[in-house]
Amino acid sequence: MREIREETGLYIIPQNPLSVRHFKRDDDQIITMITFFCKPNRGYLKISKEHSEIKWQELDNVKEDLTEFFHKEIDILNQLNTKSKS
Repeated sequence: MREIREETGLYIIPQNPLSVRHFKRDDDQIITMITFFCKPNRGYLKISKEHSEIKWQELDNVKEDLTEFFHKEIDILNQLNTKSKS
């Protein structure tokens, strides 16, 4: 939550956990990454000094801009979105 606020200016509310992954970085550090679906709560979207662009996308098109590593989470979000419309 802190990292999202620092990077975007948005306060978020975690909704659903999507996945837990373990991987090793190039520097051999082992990482455990928990990915959540979150909703913005308050704040104003702003770009941090670490980035040069912000882009909002429809869920149907987001895989085009993400590495394949995150496609699993997009598939889970699509399943959740489909169930909520039923």
